[in-house]
Amino acid sequence: MRPDKSRATSPDSLFARYTLMLGIWLAHGIPDKLEHTLDRLAHRGVLAVTPERLCSFKQDLEVRAVKYWALGGGSIVLLAVLTAFALAFSGRGLFSRIPLLLAEMLAGYIAGCYLGRMACYGGLGSSLKDAGMQLRVIAGHLDSVGGLKPVGDFYFHQAMVVAIPAVFLAIWLLLIPLPRFQSWYQHWQKPYAGLLALAIGVEVLAFLMPLWSFHREMEKQKRMLLEEAAD
Repeated sequence: MRPDKSRATSPDSLFARYTLMLGIWLAHGIPDKLEHTLDRLAHRGVLAVTPERLCSFKQDLEVRAVKYWALGGGSIVLLAVLTAFALAFSGRGLFSRIPLLLAEMLAGYIAGCYLGRMACYGGLGSSLKDAGMQLRVIAGHLDSVGGLKPVGDFYFHQAMVVAIPAVFLAIWLLLIPLPRFQSWYQHWQKPYAGLLALAIGVEVLAFLMPLWSFHREMEKQKRMLLEEAAD
């Protein structure tokens, strides 16, 4: 049965709620995975630090992630949802959907808090340097990446979680132009494009930039080791 066009809100709201719940469930375990990653690095000797210093670093990073990045991310996504509704509906159409808008803004704020924290974790390399804790690449390590495999494992997992909203939005942007959906959801095409751009930006902060940063550090230390071996 086709939905009443006059009552259409956002593309498949029920599916969107399930997607949100899945994303939040997966994102909830990210802080624990980061702690485990740091422990693995310390155990491998890649991160030379005492247990007490590492514990203090974890606490400081989490305080910063929750106090600044989570609140900032939540606020940005909340405003993005508000803007998306304002673009999709105008005047009386928006006013009649105030309860739905408030619910979507709350959901967006919660999701944004998790996305903000993951963006903060994307700056792990810089945070370690600022704390005076430098990663040490181990030449000839069995993982073939100088002992930094835990870093790659963490960021690949984080990338999968961050990608959930981007994939959801991208799928609907492909479906909306189809005749079956266009008459119902055409007004969501531009708002969803804007939200997708925001989701891609978070993916860059939470995955691409940190991986590139650690890759550059690894290559830098490899060159230094080769130069030392040549002397």
